Amino acid sequence: MADGLQIFGRIERHALYAVQLINPVTEEIVYSGARVAAVGLAHLPVVNRSGLFVWLEEGPAWPTRIQFEPGRLPFVKENLPALPRPSDPVLATEEQRRQRIRLRPTRAYPFDAGVTAIVGRLVERPDDNSPGIPDATVALAWRKDEHDTFHRPENQTSSPPVTDADGEFAVFLRLRASEIHPTDLPAGLLQVRLEFEVDGITRCTAPDFPFLDPPAPPGQVREGTRLAKSVRVPFSALE
Repeated sequence: MADGLQIFGRIERHALYAVQLINPVTEEIVYSGARVAAVGLAHLPVVNRSGLFVWLEEGPAWPTRIQFEPGRLPFVKENLPALPRPSDPVLATEEQRRQRIRLRPTRAYPFDAGVTAIVGRLVERPDDNSPGIPDATVALAWRKDEHDTFHRPENQTSSPPVTDADGEFAVFLRLRASEIHPTDLPAGLLQVRLEFEVDGITRCTAPDFPFLDPPAPPGQVREGTRLAKSVRVPFSALE
């Protein structure tokens, strides 16, 4: 592999590193409108016909971090560690050179049918003037089995969803029928809860949290759709 790599759709001589951006909702490759930079490399990447961002060799240099700027795309910016530098970059394998980054949707993302999505804002207290809480880790968990335990999705994004500077967030699930509790499936509803971690403290929405307006049952959302309203979640009131 000293003179080229197959991972770029065709052999690109002296290619050093490649980044593939993935839309985790659709599993499509993202490249148009995105900006990607590699800390430790002097030059910007080129985008090949497969939608990969490709850097050419710069002597012994190897990237240390990969930075993604979304521009107008509905994704969160990223600043992630690069893959470890191989002992001999010239002989590195495809997997040692290609980094896959699963992006994080923002609340502006147009979630399609088939995706269960919730957008909202995490605030400190229930009062109307309470400030939002930034940088809180967020997860949307759902009741999956007869044990009534809640499960978090795995490996949806390369970084966990977090609240933005105003406490706003977007989380989603794309589930198969086999992953939905048997009693929830016929009704088209999904028992869910939001889980937040703030300064090492994890709290969850209660079973009676009103995701939907009455007379819909509390603690549930319509499976495969985006919740119509934005939810406001006071952290101090969580379990």
